[in-house]
Amino acid sequence: MYLAFGIAELILSFFMMRYLVLSVPTAEGMGFRAAYFNAFSVPMLWRTVMILFLVGFAVFGSFTYLGDYLVETTGYNILTVGIIMTVFGLPAFIGGRQVGNLRQRLGPRLLIFAGIIGVAVWGALGYDLGLFFVLPVLVGFGFAFVML
Repeated sequence: MYLAFGIAELILSFFMMRYLVLSVPTAEGMGFRAAYFNAFSVPMLWRTVMILFLVGFAVFGSFTYLGDYLVETTGYNILTVGIIMTVFGLPAFIGGRQVGNLRQRLGPRLLIFAGIIGVAVWGALGYDLGLFFVLPVLVGFGFAFVML
C-alpha cells in the first residue's frame, strides 16, 4: 500500500524536475556553517522555525492519528484512507492562492481566525459522526493549515 504513495511521490518529483526552474543561489561562495550561522543569528528566524516546527508537529501528528482512526472505524485499507485524506490538500492548494488577499484584509487576525477554524473542525471530529463528516473536517483543516 505504501508503495503506491511512494510511486506517486516519485512521479511528482519527476514532474518537479521537468517543469520547475532552479534559481541562482544567493549565497555563492558562502560555506555551510557560515550560511547557517548568519541565518540563525536573526532572532525572528528562530521564532519562525519554532512556530513552523510546532505547526508541523500538530499537522503530521494529527494526520497520523486520523489515518489510524479511519482505518479502525471504517475498515478501509490504508490506501483508501490515504486517498480520503488527500481531501486536505485540495483546500490547502486552493486556499493558498487566496491567503495573501485574506492576510491583507484581516492582518494578524488571520492567525486567530485560522486557529479557531482548526479547533472547531478537529473538535467536531470527536463526536464520531461517520466518514462523511470527516471530509468537511479535512476541508476545514486544509484551509486552516494554509492560513497559518
